[in-house]
Amino acid sequence: MPQDLCVNAIGVEMRFASEQLGVRDVNLAVRHGELISLVGPSGCGKSTLLRMIAGLMSPTGGELRVQAGSADDSRTAFVFQDSNLLPWRSVFDNIRLPLELRGASFAEQQVAVESSLQLIGLKPDDAAKRPRMLSGGMRMRVSLARALVTHPELLLLDEPFAALDDLLRQQLNEELLRIWAEQRWTGIFVTHNVAEAVFLSQRVLVMSKSPGTFVADIAVPFEHPRDSDLRSTPEFAKLTGEVSRSLREAAR
Repeated sequence: MPQDLCVNAIGVEMRFASEQLGVRDVNLAVRHGELISLVGPSGCGKSTLLRMIAGLMSPTGGELRVQAGSADDSRTAFVFQDSNLLPWRSVFDNIRLPLELRGASFAEQQVAVESSLQLIGLKPDDAAKRPRMLSGGMRMRVSLARALVTHPELLLLDEPFAALDDLLRQQLNEELLRIWAEQRWTGIFVTHNVAEAVFLSQRVLVMSKSPGTFVADIAVPFEHPRDSDLRSTPEFAKLTGEVSRSLREAAR
């Protein structure tokens, strides 16, 4: 596997117990520090591919290699569509959970959680709150903080902002880009929102309908840092239209 690659998939497929083929002949190369998005029709296998990259599922064919930390110290983190916070634990205790499971000392956990809270824009007073006391946007921030507290090299995000209103979604997109610019982890972002994919990514990869395979790899040329004004430019509209056309063709 080339040293500059974080993820390398060659001819990957996933066949379920029912013999249904989820994804087929997937070829993917993601460089260290790159942020890409996956779009495709519903049920095409985007989330399946993300779970295989995370090690939550094993491919039934092809080769998939991930270089994110050493073999005994994985630096991969996953953010799901639902925040999946433990309701009986405070914000602080939810965020520190991955460090607790790794056996970090409480002092180490405390420093890391405080840093993570600041990074994602929550106040120190929020640390003692339970998830039921938080808005949807705040719960997703906590979920993101929990993923980032381990300083991952690879961050996998499966439609994390899908349930949020458009304004909040845009704000969190901008926050995510700010954090990526600061930390430069490798990111793979699954979304159904084409504008979100274009705004966030260096490349947008389009999958065909099930069984999914990649049918387009579209470069996003906009420089960083990116802000909200980008969304109102003709260049952004043109590229969003290009991705949308490719997505419509993939769904046929």
